[in-house]
Amino acid sequence: MPFDPRWLYIVVILVIVIFVFLYARHQKRTLRMSVINTLDALADLHEVEGKLVLKTKQATYDVCLFHVPSQAELTINSIKVFEVSSFRQHTYVKTEGLWDRQTLTLIVVYPSLHPIKRFINENEMVFTRLETTFDNIKIGTLPDIERALKEETL
Repeated sequence: MPFDPRWLYIVVILVIVIFVFLYARHQKRTLRMSVINTLDALADLHEVEGKLVLKTKQATYDVCLFHVPSQAELTINSIKVFEVSSFRQHTYVKTEGLWDRQTLTLIVVYPSLHPIKRFINENEMVFTRLETTFDNIKIGTLPDIERALKEETL
């Protein structure tokens, strides 16, 4: 039985796809660890029962890290549904169970630097600010949170 070179092409393509997938996953983990190290350097960040907890001089927050690609925008449609928009692609993320609504939660959006929008009713939208709290949630991009921690306003 002769060797068919098409199998070699398939194996090479499969190895390349697996390598790219593993590299992207490694980059995402590295970025997440970088965010955690940044927050830990600026405030008291520790893990309690599998959750990240950030203690500042003003309050204690449960921390939720929310990855939004750098070219995408985040829109909060409701407390249960976030929308990540990138060019012509819209992805809806169900957020139920990501955080406890009874405790004060800080959502860190990374690596995207775009302003975060929030619908306040069916036809009104506002840009969120780190200083404002809604439903026991403060949300901001990593540079905004870094600035607030350095200025001790968070």
